[in-house]
Amino acid sequence: MKNLLKNNTITGSFSAIPDWKTRSVFFVWPHGLDGRNLLVNAYRDIVGRIPPEIAIHIVIKDESFQDGVRKKIRTVRPEGSLSFHVIPGVMDIWIRDWAPVPVSNPGGETVLVKATYKPQYLSGRHAHYATADNQAGYALSSVLNLKSVDFPLVWDIGNFTHNGNGTAIVTRRILVDNPHLTEEEIAYQFQHKLGIDHLILIEPEQEDPTGHVDGTVRFLGENLIAVASYPEDHVLENRFCDALARALSSAPGEGFRIIRIPNGPIDVYEIEGIPSASGNHLNFLRVGDYLFMPCYGIREDDLAMEAIKNNCPDITIIPVASKEMITLARRGGVLDCVSWCL
Repeated sequence: MKNLLKNNTITGSFSAIPDWKTRSVFFVWPHGLDGRNLLVNAYRDIVGRIPPEIAIHIVIKDESFQDGVRKKIRTVRPEGSLSFHVIPGVMDIWIRDWAPVPVSNPGGETVLVKATYKPQYLSGRHAHYATADNQAGYALSSVLNLKSVDFPLVWDIGNFTHNGNGTAIVTRRILVDNPHLTEEEIAYQFQHKLGIDHLILIEPEQEDPTGHVDGTVRFLGENLIAVASYPEDHVLENRFCDALARALSSAPGEGFRIIRIPNGPIDVYEIEGIPSASGNHLNFLRVGDYLFMPCYGIREDDLAMEAIKNNCPDITIIPVASKEMITLARRGGVLDCVSWCL
């Protein structure tokens, strides 16, 4: 792990908005997307667990899908807190990765900072998905009538967790994806565009081709970090996560408190070149004071929720538990991956 502190003179020009200060959530409805129709019931389950005070925005590929979506979820979601946005070019459900980062500018307005979505795992014959969804990320700014700011790096936003006060964690995949830039130049962009004046770089988990952090480590508050753990027979995975927890707890000057969130046994299922995320609890959805926990019918479900409840009494934990969670997770991501909050 390496700490990068650069150019403190511009700190505060922008400030990335943390999960706990968001009030609405966006999903890309899977109907009409290549290979995603089987996830419609999973999305209905997710939407049905979100309280009505949280606004839900549904991105659809075609306006003709709107009535079908309304019929699918009308018994689980009040109409008044549901909005639709048509983005014809959208290609896939993983909105977290290709959407912009919401930030507050010096005037307190929300602007959207958009990186280039061009992941290595979507190269070759799958590259057109990345190209289309990169443009869909820009389209979000247009449909929401919010200012868009370019972030001149190749970057998936699943590789980002921050505390809302200038500290963020990403994996070193960002260096691989931007070989023309030094670590200092990358750190400068995070500070200049996102208000991140302390960028912590960690190694990605060895078996994760995405290089993301959102299944391994997440900020739960300004000084509270959740780090994954695994059943004791997962020796290599626990060795990695234990070392990460120790390093973060002793980061100079930070004073982070670390809690461990149990994941279930690793599912060896793989599709589309991405390992299953079934059993992962760190890939939760956080909106304001609510935390939506993916559950799989395993003993670690309760252990994960208990760990957060014992350490975060102000967070309301809502389990999202059904067989459909496994169907979604086996595509390589769970609740954080399929959501974007504002």
